[in-house]
Amino acid sequence: MKKELTVEGMSCNHCKANIESTLNKLEGINQVFVNLDNKLVEISYNEQEISIEKIIELIDDLGFEVITT
Repeated sequence: MKKELTVEGMSCNHCKANIESTLNKLEGINQVFVNLDNKLVEISYNEQEISIEKIIELIDDLGFEVITT
């Protein structure tokens, strides 16, 4: 499954690296790509192993805000 999330609060390469490294350590995450310019986090994951709600919660726990529409 692939999902694109709009994330507020990302402003630098440290923010990008923090999100990518944290999510990439999780079981069920295949790939994470952060685009700072567009405020997007693109995630490829196995929904049998991890839910999008858990991913959003983890991003929020890092101090960022996921905008859901």
